[in-house]
Amino acid sequence: MKTGTVYRQTMQMEMTVALNYDSMSQELKDALKNNPNASNTDKRMGMLMESETRCGKPDAGTGVMPVRMTVTKDTGAAADALPVGTTFYGHVSPGKLPVFDSTDMQAGEQMQAMLAAVKNISIGIALPDTTLSVGQTYTQVIPIDIPGGGMNMKMLMTQAYTLKGFSADTAGFDIAVKGTLDMGGASLPITGTAEGKGHMVYDRNANYFTGTQLDMKMTMAINQGGNVMHVVVGMNQLIHCDISKE
Repeated sequence: MKTGTVYRQTMQMEMTVALNYDSMSQELKDALKNNPNASNTDKRMGMLMESETRCGKPDAGTGVMPVRMTVTKDTGAAADALPVGTTFYGHVSPGKLPVFDSTDMQAGEQMQAMLAAVKNISIGIALPDTTLSVGQTYTQVIPIDIPGGGMNMKMLMTQAYTLKGFSADTAGFDIAVKGTLDMGGASLPITGTAEGKGHMVYDRNANYFTGTQLDMKMTMAINQGGNVMHVVVGMNQLIHCDISKE
């Protein structure tokens, strides 16, 4: 990232959540089936968020720059939690993506969850720190920690970026993702796995990604007294970034 440059980012996300009660007792399944308020149907939700990110002057010794990201548009599932004007602050090292560690949101559980989510968007995109030839793969292992709802969602994600081609200006990578889930601190034992695939376009001149697309599926099992409920979450995420001078 560079001082005097604006990074205008658009993130669009569509999610589906399906609950499966097949492993429960017949008596409980019948009760849920006859309860119109039971959460036993597919749910769909979406969001669209736009933001602008700017850097300050680099440190003379390390090159590290202060960075701030401001939400300029937010619709859908996260609109109430992340209103327009919300700003996140952090730093960015040369050749890396920004790391956000504070926000102007009111302190509380919701603030912690939103800050963690923004952090994970940045750390969830790998920028290879080694020279690659077409067909070679760069692998990154990412621990993700999101607090919320009295629980602490811990995930360990392994992402493989395979260089598919490049030009003087851009490079294209295929992405393969696998992960495991551990809901530490939950009142119910919850385990799960995640897998996905996608593509990233990287601007070689700006040293920044200009687009990512990722399809993911997460499967969770919740065990309550021998009754197991399966939750399947499908996610399609598109991120586009326009880079321009101030």
